[in-house]
Amino acid sequence: MVAIAQAEAGGFQLKELSADSLATSLAGQSAKASDASTVFSNPAGMTRLQGHHLSATTSGVMPYASFSGGATRNGAPIAGSIGGDAIGDGLVGGGYGVYSFSNDLKFGVAVVSPFGLRSKYASDFVGRYQALDSSLMNFQVQPTIAYRINSALSVGLGIDISYTTAKLGTAIDLPALTGGLIRSDAYGQLSGDSTNVGFNVGVLYEFSPTTRIGLDYRSRISTNLKGDANFVSPVPLAALPAALRAALTNTSGSAKLTLPDVASLGFYHEVTPDFALMAEVQWTNWSLFKELRIKYGDGRPDSVTAENWRDGWFFSVGGNYKFTQQFAGQLGIGYEIAPVTDTVRTARIPDADRLWTSAGISYEFTPNSKINLSYAHLFGVGSNNISHVTPATPSLPITYRTTGSYNADADIISLGYSVKF
Repeated sequence: MVAIAQAEAGGFQLKELSADSLATSLAGQSAKASDASTVFSNPAGMTRLQGHHLSATTSGVMPYASFSGGATRNGAPIAGSIGGDAIGDGLVGGGYGVYSFSNDLKFGVAVVSPFGLRSKYASDFVGRYQALDSSLMNFQVQPTIAYRINSALSVGLGIDISYTTAKLGTAIDLPALTGGLIRSDAYGQLSGDSTNVGFNVGVLYEFSPTTRIGLDYRSRISTNLKGDANFVSPVPLAALPAALRAALTNTSGSAKLTLPDVASLGFYHEVTPDFALMAEVQWTNWSLFKELRIKYGDGRPDSVTAENWRDGWFFSVGGNYKFTQQFAGQLGIGYEIAPVTDTVRTARIPDADRLWTSAGISYEFTPNSKINLSYAHLFGVGSNNISHVTPATPSLPITYRTTGSYNADADIISLGYSVKF
């Protein structure tokens, strides 16, 4: 499973984890509890599922992101390209299961990838001294229980066992650092991983058999990505000055990263037996992301990128209409307020606000099996400018600035299958 984020989710959060939810732009996913994916979207919803359930979703993500602009080194233009399409196609998805001990007590498991990013610019990208390639993948296994307290109120609680792996690569400006004696860049990459634990809790309140609201909270997860800082030089290290030899010597490295807590509120109402309306609001605590700091095991100065993100918000509405007992269609629209603004946008994560539009169909082969096919298009909207400065430091006395704008959108096709027994 390959995780891609910049073109289709706020920050590096992945949302397209259920074909059923994608069809309505996630509207109502915290409240409708229509299949086993509720284990992740709101575990309390498991009490609405009778019997045992399995669900799986695979989403093909086809993003596009391009940069236009330039970069400078101490005010002088840097030669190079605009980097091409920085984000490739990929797959995301999830698997879910629910076991019923009774009508009121349920156990569920979700296997998902709720955070991820991947970007890779051409090697001669003008902003290569600030970012060249990035990848982060987060996988979570979530064992969960749910209990119906009374006819209206259900609660759910789960543990999130999280594994995160990341790689961050940057070109190193040997032409400037050697006064032009060496004409090719070096390359540095930090790679590391971390295993951690969080929790989630959900509440579902049913006003009637046709109207309900759901509230879900997922805790932040603090990671400490530990691994290696590796460097590739175009010339033997022995040919470099002592200071550069030390800077390009492989060592251990680490970076602390907090995966943010997320709170979601969903609404579901059946207007008629065939027509339902849904809504969703989601808050993501991205303001935790103040900086990206890489520490090196040999004591050299930290590499620090200021981030200073704000909280992210997502709003959506959608509907479901049953044409027949077996066949239904869905529509949705959503708006995402990104955690990144023009003042803090970087080439590594060039995020922006997005308008979501989506549609889907579902078909029940039998009363116990259903397939969902969904499509969403995400439009990048609003300002998407960048003016990212890496200030000079004693160890790197060069100021880099990347200035320009990004254009990004994405198409997502999602296929899901659910069965109960």
